Formats: sequence, structure tokens, C-alpha cells
Amino acid sequence: MSNEILVTEEGRVTVVIESEPVLQIVVNEPPAVDLVLPPPVESELLVVYAGTPGPPGPTGPPGADSQQREFTYLTNTAATDPGIGKLKTNNSNESLATEIYVSGYDKSGMAFIRLSVLAIGDPIWLYEGGDVDSRIHYDISAQPIDNGDWWTIPVTMIEFLGFNPGNNHDIYAVAPTKPPAGPPGPVGPQGPVGPEGTVDVVELTQAQYNSLPVKDPNTLYVLTDVSNVGPPGPPGPTGPQGAMLAYEQASAPTLSVGALWIDTDEAPVTGPTGPTGPPGPPGAGGGMEFRADPNRWMTMAPMPVAASVITSAIGTLYAMRARLAVRCQALQITVSTLQATGVLRIGVYDDSAYPYPGALLAVSGDISAATTGQKTFNLVPPLEPGMYWFVLHNPGPVTVAVRGSNYGNPWHPGGLVAFDIGASNPCGYSLAGYSSVATPNPWPVGGGVDTSYIVFYGQGA
Repeated sequence: MSNEILVTEEGRVTVVIESEPVLQIVVNEPPAVDLVLPPPVESELLVVYAGTPGPPGPTGPPGADSQQREFTYLTNTAATDPGIGKLKTNNSNESLATEIYVSGYDKSGMAFIRLSVLAIGDPIWLYEGGDVDSRIHYDISAQPIDNGDWWTIPVTMIEFLGFNPGNNHDIYAVAPTKPPAGPPGPVGPQGPVGPEGTVDVVELTQAQYNSLPVKDPNTLYVLTDVSNVGPPGPPGPTGPQGAMLAYEQASAPTLSVGALWIDTDEAPVTGPTGPTGPPGPPGAGGGMEFRADPNRWMTMAPMPVAASVITSAIGTLYAMRARLAVRCQALQITVSTLQATGVLRIGVYDDSAYPYPGALLAVSGDISAATTGQKTFNLVPPLEPGMYWFVLHNPGPVTVAVRGSNYGNPWHPGGLVAFDIGASNPCGYSLAGYSSVATPNPWPVGGGVDTSYIVFYGQGA
């Protein structure tokens, strides 16, 4: 039996006790020769030192943290206490929600302390239990409100991925936590002196100076109506009167530099009249534009809307022209009488082919008319301010009654001659021949006849 430490050239050390290798390590600087250990005795403990420990490594960066809590989702949109362990929003379409109402306690009854330190700009994620791909991301848009046992959190939707839980469905709310702020760092060294700045000089009266809401420290204000303005200097001497000779053209013997020549026997020649300029663009419609506040609805028609019904014919397009003064994020029409197999489409065209619609900018999918009421088409991205044509397309197979009007439209370029709310007025176009086909792009050149229009509603963005 032998006890020894064997060292190889590669720096590998093997400890052998009673002819059996029991430990193998690698060292940075192996000894020059093998070491032979004495025979072990009863209860002998062999300790092999492989060098002193190295210094500790640097501290890693702080990790992100978040609080995830389980809640029961409610479809009720009222701004009231949702109840312990529950959460709801102020809109049945979660992508349009602007407020979250959440209990201060999660479903297990544990306090959701993170709510008390949420700030403007912080993110909040909601996702359905068991389906992390069904989620929505909001950012906090105003300071959350503590209502006692529940909170009102103003939000703006950032990302929507099919989040649409049913009533009393389990969801999870995730709100990132913030680590406590560290102590302030040391004051840095003083920077170099910058280049010499310039000073603006502004002349104004004492009253104008006093009315300035903010005085710019880099501006020199010169008061022109107080005593620190010096008196005007004396006028300079009057120069000698210059000589001037005046001649009529017929009596001047020769041309003379510095003389005033008066042509008395010839009338100025009048040139021909220039050509007539092109016609100007259509004038504004008296300021009657779409001006809905964000998330508020307003009719696109600037004239009063009668509670009348238009039966949209199979394969017919109905177009009305209007101007947006603000951005618009959604459109609606109203189905007056249900048709089980009825289908409608909502489209938006630009004004590039005036006096008719131009290119198709956006079109909805097939909207079922199997129920009455408002039918919505969300515009992504929203329409910017400007002039547009709003179109209803009935591709068939049946006629569908929708809300319309014949009270006139000042933006319509057709046969409208006066605003007479007591009589029918041309206020839109209709164009037949598009049954069971896609909505045309662009609008057929010169196509359409004057008619009543479909009432469109817009939602401000």
C-alpha cells in the first residue's frame, strides 16, 4: 500500500491513498516533484490545499421584478367597486378601455401592494388564465386613484393580442415593481468653460417689459420710453440743393445726364389681357366638419339628420363626402331592419378623383345584418384630418334597411343647389352593379348618380 500525490506536467494532481486514487484536482503551479505521503493511521484526516481562494467576482446587474396576481374578470363596465379579488374595465371592448377598476386584494385575499406605487407611464399586462398568448398591454396615462379597497387606474392601450375573457373568467394582472432608489452618486468634476455666448438685444416699452411672463436671462432688454434712453442728437446740416433740368421730349436739343425727361406727346402702351387662370379648389363648407373629441361619436353629416330609412339595394355602393377636422378611429352605420342573410361592408376612399371618390383606403370585412343596431368598423391606423368619401357596399344576397337622410350635404359636389331641410336634396352618390364581388378599387371613373346618403358616425381619436 502506498500513499502519494502524483503531479503531471499539465498541472493535474492525483491523491492516492492505499494505492487507490481518491482525489484529482488541477492547480495553476504544480510542484516540481511528486510528493510521498506517510502511511495513514486510525482516524487520520488527509487535507490537501490547492491554493488560496481567489477574490470574489463583481456584483451582477440588478434583475427585473414584477408582481403577478390572479383576479376574476367582470364584464360589467360601471366605475364601481369590482369586489375583493375582481377586476374590470370601462369598455366591453378591452382595446378601447381607458380605465381599469381593480380590487386592492387578489383572488386569494392577499393585498396587491404594488398598486400603491404605480406611476404615470408604468406598464400593466392582463392575460387570460391558461393562455398567455391572449393578453393586452396598457400604460398608465394618469395618476391612479385610491378608492379605499379598490383602485381606478387610467390607462392607454399599447398592444392587443386577442384578450377577451368572459364574465367571471380567471385572469392575471402583471405590474413590474421598482427597486428602491440608490444613494446619490458623487459630484462629478467641473466641466470645461464653454465658449462665450451671445446676447440678444430687444427694444420695448416699459409696459411691454412688465407684461412679459418670463424674462430671458440671456436677453438685453432696452426700454425706449424711460429716462435711461438718451435724448436724440442734433440734426445734421442740410446738404446743398441738387440741380435738375426738366425737358419735354420735343424741345430737348440733346440728351443730358442728370436731367428729368418728360414724355408729353405719347400715351403709354397697354398690353393685351392675359389668359384666365384655372379654377380654384372647392371652398370650405362653412366650417361644418367632423370635430368629435377623443373616443366620442359624431355624425359625419353636417346637416340635421332625419330619422329616415334607406333600403340598400343588392350590389349597390352608397357614397357620401365629408371633411375631418380631427383624427377618426372608427366608423359606424345603423341597421334598421334585420336580415338573417344580409351582408354589408364599410369603406373609405380618398378625394383624389374629385368630384367622385378616388382610391380605396380601407374596407371592412363582411358585416352581418342579422341583428339591428350599430355596426362598427375600427380604422387602424386612424384617419388623419382631411377630405374623404365614406361608402356603404351591399354585395347581396338581400336588400338591407339602414338609417339614411336626404337633408342635404354641403360637401357633396353633385346637383345640390340649396339647403332646404324641408325637401329632398342631393347629398351623396349611388352606383349599382357590384353584387357578389369585392368592393372596387379605385372608384369607377365618373360613376354615380345623386341620391340620399347613408348616415355614418365617426369616433374621434
